[in-house]
Amino acid sequence: MSGNNAPMDFSDKFALASPKKQTLYPISQRDWQRLKTMIQSIVAQTNWYQTICSASVGIFATSVFFLFGFESSKEVKGWVVILAWVILGVSLALAIVCFMFDRNIKQRNVFAKEQIIEEMKVVESSFENTEDSK
Repeated sequence: MSGNNAPMDFSDKFALASPKKQTLYPISQRDWQRLKTMIQSIVAQTNWYQTICSASVGIFATSVFFLFGFESSKEVKGWVVILAWVILGVSLALAIVCFMFDRNIKQRNVFAKEQIIEEMKVVESSFENTEDSK
């Protein structure tokens, strides 16, 4: 506990904020349904493609190190080297495909969001703001 026992006084130190006027747009049910449909069509953003891409890049790098290690060794069986090359190729291909899918989904989501905002601006512009006209 502190040694300061001064009484606390809250009077006249705070101002009560009053709410600002808001503009309401009475949107038609058809327009509202169209906006809902556009929002529902947005693909959920998941990190699965990013995770698989990262893991594939790690596997690719590991297989490169294995191949460099196998190059100097004479005791490695031939099928092990072939398997390392297959893993290298598959992991690289999987990383590229997952990167492209992730990028494609992000671009579609950005486009869908821009379409929804544009649609909302169209609805907004179809109304006259009565507050500005006064």
